[in-house]
Amino acid sequence: MLYNAFVSYSHAADGKLGPALQSALHRFARRWYQLRALRVFRDDTNLSFSPALWMSIEKALSESEFLILLASPTAAKSKWVQREVDFWLSQKSPEHLLLVVTDGQVAWDDAAGDFDWRITDCLPGSLKGAFAGEPKFVDFRWARSGEGLALNNPVFLDNIADLAANLHGKDKDALVGEDIRQHRKVRRLAWSGVITLTLLTVLSVSAGLFAWMQKNQAERQQQIALGRSLAFEAQLLRDDRAGQLPQTVLLAIESYRRFPSPDAYRTLRSGLALLPSYEKDSGLADAMRLAKLPALPSRPLVEGTCANASRTAIGYSADGERVASVVEDGTTVEVRPASGGDVVYRSQSHKGCVYRGR
Repeated sequence: MLYNAFVSYSHAADGKLGPALQSALHRFARRWYQLRALRVFRDDTNLSFSPALWMSIEKALSESEFLILLASPTAAKSKWVQREVDFWLSQKSPEHLLLVVTDGQVAWDDAAGDFDWRITDCLPGSLKGAFAGEPKFVDFRWARSGEGLALNNPVFLDNIADLAANLHGKDKDALVGEDIRQHRKVRRLAWSGVITLTLLTVLSVSAGLFAWMQKNQAERQQQIALGRSLAFEAQLLRDDRAGQLPQTVLLAIESYRRFPSPDAYRTLRSGLALLPSYEKDSGLADAMRLAKLPALPSRPLVEGTCANASRTAIGYSADGERVASVVEDGTTVEVRPASGGDVVYRSQSHKGCVYRGR
């Protein structure tokens, strides 16, 4: 059979219960690897009649093992429901017709061996004399409000188990136990999936962080190697080519910027000490400022005799923020910011000369 069951109902009466019942039968006692536990066909009984539509319904009824009739006074008067029941009784056994009472009254007359049709108002008249004995029905009249139509509702779950036991061909207790086991298994699988995804996420983040740290370490090692190389080149240039002291200082500045090692610092300071003068336009001050070098410690400005000093001798303040130089007559001293800029102090009464701090 293509379908385990065919649901016959009136949309006007059971528009909420019909879809909920179909969905619950699909899910109840479903194994974790199954798309659905049962395959249930549900038609739309309030559609207008057409020959093509009825042919589809006949085909579905023929390929269904059970007929589930949602019985109500409205369904009993429905032309479609009556036609579906008539077709079933003509082609199938009434023993495979399951009654679900959703509204109205149903009563059995033992003496007549049939329903008491003076009281029963929810079944189509074609069921008169159809059953040899009183059939069992599932009472869904509590669900008229459309509330609680979910498997987490114990009453709804119990009603679905009654129906599913017939469709599965198993005892109700065994089927409920199977549903519980499958539910627990699904929960375990879900938690396993969550834990696995969490671990994979942690491992992925850890691997990314490790790679980032390795990349930074490699870049730092590269900067250290380049800084040391520049410091070595500055030393060679200073020792071999005294006329290129500005280039020596620039190399030392770049070396210190790349890797502020003691060797780079000593190379920079010794190069600055050997410069014959402070040249504003040489770009050294700007280079030092852009390199964000710390203030170079130096001896305070000292005085001496002009006979022992050059006309444009240079000296740094103790904090390395200012530079003083002797200009023109050898007795005029100008003090400027070490980073370049206008004169902040000038003295023309200086009696000595300013020596380079060493």
